[in-house]
Amino acid sequence: MDIYFIEITSKKNDKLHLKKLQHRISRAFLKKLLSEKYGITSDIKEERGKPFLQDNSLYFSISHSENLIGIAFDRGDIGLDIEFIKSRNFDDILKYYKLKRETPISETEFYQIWTSYEAEYKSGTKKHLKNFIYGGFAGAISSKNDTIHAFYKTEIKHEQNFDTCIFNKIDKNEIEFLPLSDLRLK
Repeated sequence: MDIYFIEITSKKNDKLHLKKLQHRISRAFLKKLLSEKYGITSDIKEERGKPFLQDNSLYFSISHSENLIGIAFDRGDIGLDIEFIKSRNFDDILKYYKLKRETPISETEFYQIWTSYEAEYKSGTKKHLKNFIYGGFAGAISSKNDTIHAFYKTEIKHEQNFDTCIFNKIDKNEIEFLPLSDLRLK
């Protein structure tokens, strides 16, 4: 399993512009990585907004939050979720999902619950879940495979040519893996 992070720098601070930019960049990098890293030039199909390869030769999951895009690749079902860590009313959010807590929830617990739920939903499995913190982002990876080969990162300015981007391996010290929480959204 390989995970790639693309950090976007944009002159515009508009949320709608950023969403469109994330979508365009994530699809362009997906094609680029499939071709250059995995030798796959098959057409990417899309169903209900989720891209996939018709022949299931490689599975991938895309997530984005704020100015970061994450793309995870594996040989089996995989789910990736990343969320920008910011102050929120966690208890109100949990009430919305009809989850009761006797004690207030911490920021770390909230992001573990939320990203775990999203990653498991995307992968369709509850096996081999890993929670992590990368920079100012919380994340989770859910897959049938337990081995993470490497994390990579690149930065892109919105007007930059994607072909000139180079992915650098992330030092393992930049990723903080969290112990698994028994807290889950049901």
